[in-house]
Amino acid sequence: MYCSCEEAFRPDLRGRPVVVLSNNDGALVAVNRAAKALGVRRGEPYFRCRRLLEQHNVAVFSSNYTLYASFSARFATVVESLAPRTFVYSIDELFADASHMEGVMTPQAFGQLLRAEVLRQTTLTCGVGVAPTKTLAKLCNHAAKTWPATGGVVALSDPVRLKKLMSLVAAGDVWGVGHRTEKGLAAMGIKTALALAEMDIRLARRLYGVTLERTIRELRGEACFALEEGTGAKQQLVVSRSFGARVTQLAQMQQAVTKYATRAGEKLRQENRLAKVVTVFIRSSAYDAGGVPYSNGV
Repeated sequence: MYCSCEEAFRPDLRGRPVVVLSNNDGALVAVNRAAKALGVRRGEPYFRCRRLLEQHNVAVFSSNYTLYASFSARFATVVESLAPRTFVYSIDELFADASHMEGVMTPQAFGQLLRAEVLRQTTLTCGVGVAPTKTLAKLCNHAAKTWPATGGVVALSDPVRLKKLMSLVAAGDVWGVGHRTEKGLAAMGIKTALALAEMDIRLARRLYGVTLERTIRELRGEACFALEEGTGAKQQLVVSRSFGARVTQLAQMQQAVTKYATRAGEKLRQENRLAKVVTVFIRSSAYDAGGVPYSNGV
């Protein structure tokens, strides 16, 4: 979404590689499809790929979260006009109940209508996934954004077609499956979404808890997550940034810690959560070949 927001004010960027940097321009937080084709990946340190970006005339933008929040609100308004029951999941993603369209138009047609209206009213392109459960809808959305041949919309309810899609998607790309869980599943030979869907429910619950059990049930077509519900409470909340330049003054570090602690508090209040432990940590760049590695925390 971030790249699309920047392109909205620069029509000349259409078809051109675009990336958006994190706070302090430390790393890439968004890359469009043209940039991905160059081998650029989200999360990559900016200094590491800067020469490649310059060689291919990639448009590089610093983050403008005020702009992105404005587009996010407009995006949500458009979707809500077509699907009154919605749940905003993040700044660039929301869930919508499409049951009111049954008998009016097909899920595929409704997805195409949503996408067309978002483009018309906001100039943003988006992926739309329609399926019987939230986890399957996320899977369809992943397919819509991954494969251009879908036209940005994937609506599936047929079990055979859903199984085919799950066989093509990695288990780690399933909504709610974190990196640690993905590694554990891979060690058991569970590497695709289909293999995860076929995992023994009792074993999943014993090893990973009720959240993964519910994810598996959702992959099987059983709705376990309400529209306004996520995949479970977060076990930790992290607010951290890479500095664009080396920090050598204590005052700079104190200012950064104050800023990030404030942001962490805001997120906790938004989620109506409490913290038992607060940790502050720093570490030197893993890409500083000439320096002595340093890390510490309290």
